[in-house]
Amino acid sequence: MAHFYLCWELGAGFGHAARLKSIALPLRARGHRVSFVLRDLVQPRRLLQGCGGDMLQAPVWLHRTAGLPQVQASLAEILLAVGYLDADALAGLCEGWRGLFRQGRPDLVIADYAPTALLAARSLGVRSAAVGTGFQLPPPAQPLPPLLLGEVEPPSASRLRTTEARVLESANRVLAMHGAPPLAHACELLRGDEALLCTWPELDHYGREDGGP
Repeated sequence: MAHFYLCWELGAGFGHAARLKSIALPLRARGHRVSFVLRDLVQPRRLLQGCGGDMLQAPVWLHRTAGLPQVQASLAEILLAVGYLDADALAGLCEGWRGLFRQGRPDLVIADYAPTALLAARSLGVRSAAVGTGFQLPPPAQPLPPLLLGEVEPPSASRLRTTEARVLESANRVLAMHGAPPLAHACELLRGDEALLCTWPELDHYGREDGGP
């Protein structure tokens, strides 16, 4: 019997919890153990009744990050606003996730918009998978695409490169603290070891033509 940690860190609404429920039920039916680590323990409670397993509070960013653009141009700017602007701050969030994983000893971490859970899993050498829509699972081995494609004035390439480099620097500094291998691309923060894309090509935020994750 394997132990799966199903994690949700960013984003609002029931969609993340509902997707994790759709994973938890068949795992339980096959005799595996599941634990939920959730951004919100209150609203999804009824939804997740009958899933079994522990319900744990996810370490989440509780502070206001000043000096960032009001309209975020990429996933990198979203991450900067929730702890990735500063490596020391990110290290605190990561340590919270590491503590949960050390305590529960999961065989696999499954993350639905939970980049710091994936970062912590990498720092501990725990296998991970990311699940979600195209928005939160960017294409592999590429710069993070812009989110403002419909804007009159799209974000500059310089802006996109600068914010992505800052996110990658913070993440890799945290990994270095734990002797873990660095990330080559910022997109790996959201993709884990395996990316499970849950969308149709017509609804993919990044327009992947080959249908791959």
